Amino acid sequence: MADVELLVRIARMYYIDQLNQDAIARRVGMSRQSVSRLLGQAMTEGIVHIEVRPPAQSVVWLEDELSRRYRIPEVRVVETDEESSLAERTRLAARAAARMIAGRLDGSERVAVAWGRTILEFAYGLPRTAHNQMLVVQMNGSALGASGSGRPESVATVMAEAWSCDQLTLSAPLYVDTPEIREILAGDTGMRRVLDAARRADVAVFSLDTPSIDSGLYKAGLIVDRDLDAGRRDGAVGEICGQFYDADGRPCTLELSARCISITLDELARIPTRVCVAVGEKKIGAIQGALSGGYATFFATDAATAELLLR
Repeated sequence: MADVELLVRIARMYYIDQLNQDAIARRVGMSRQSVSRLLGQAMTEGIVHIEVRPPAQSVVWLEDELSRRYRIPEVRVVETDEESSLAERTRLAARAAARMIAGRLDGSERVAVAWGRTILEFAYGLPRTAHNQMLVVQMNGSALGASGSGRPESVATVMAEAWSCDQLTLSAPLYVDTPEIREILAGDTGMRRVLDAARRADVAVFSLDTPSIDSGLYKAGLIVDRDLDAGRRDGAVGEICGQFYDADGRPCTLELSARCISITLDELARIPTRVCVAVGEKKIGAIQGALSGGYATFFATDAATAELLLR
């Protein structure tokens, strides 16, 4: 066992004087292998401490803080320019999430997807890989009659094409007029097959929105003023797959949920890997509620949104 003075001397030459191990070996008259062993011993005995301190606002710091504060296993924060549009910031976050998630799939998973422009960007960001055993499943109803690239069928199709796999789409509206109609439609053999497959998914990919006149659901005419009023009375701060939740992530506005053709928030929370992508100052309350409710095991956003979440 080397004495402490020798360990300190070698550690100072290596870490402070920046000498390489060959130069140190010549100075102290021993082999390079012995120097390497003594440097390891100096660290084991606590003589050397190595600490990495990223700048306070680096993306690594933001990722670590978000993960710690909201107890999310994994967070991905992308850097964006101050001049970047919200659409560009969202695109970068969604595609970064797609690349990271794609690298962890073994090619046999069942993937449940929501719809909208954010998730379409995620789908476009997936590397094209043949995963014939995978299955893409739509987990909430559609905006029937709507057009545009964020439609449910577009998202599921792009993802299935990227993986060369099958897909199951849900040919039903997101909301119907009464709970009784919802029960009848959800009981249909074809629809029950799709919803059951979504509930048994290994991975869920979704975004979120605010229950407001700025939301995609309101602009598409899927929810109306009385739905927003009911949400406000219940303390709703966000929406996932057409389901409203409060600041603690608890499902609320249950009358609307009873008319929603989708898996429930409780069912979503039971899917093992849950990927949420959300960007924007207007969504801060919705993001906080979703993360507090434990709906995401992987969260992707941009640095500006992350900084607001940590204030």
